[in-house]
Amino acid sequence: MEQRQQPVPIAPAPLHVRRPDPPVEQRRPKRVTAKAACSACREHKTKCTAERPRCAECVKLSMSCVYDTAESETPAQAVKRKYNTQQTQLSAYEDLFSMLVSSPEPVSLDILRRMRQGGDVHAVLHDVRDGDLLLRLAHPPERS
Repeated sequence: MEQRQQPVPIAPAPLHVRRPDPPVEQRRPKRVTAKAACSACREHKTKCTAERPRCAECVKLSMSCVYDTAESETPAQAVKRKYNTQQTQLSAYEDLFSMLVSSPEPVSLDILRRMRQGGDVHAVLHDVRDGDLLLRLAHPPERS
């Protein structure tokens, strides 16, 4: 009878083999990445230096340089900021509509008059809510 030899276990390979670092003179400088490119560089797919008010590419091509983001925010942060602004605006319009529908006609007409005079939605809401609060304070509910 022939005896089979058991396989010898092999040690696992190291998870990563570290190469020696190249000398400082041979290292490439790290790329500086801009948080957000201007609209012209994004459209032309060119490297933007993100300098404000005009990036180097826009200066070189004599183009207008417009950024969709604030100086310290990324495009994702700008989208979130714009979304939150839109949500706040929508909420104000919904509140105003609710007040127009649920208020007595003279109050609704007063709200419309203020809006037609060019009042900002938030300012009109503030005035109407403050007016309602003042009326409630002036005429407390009767207790039975």
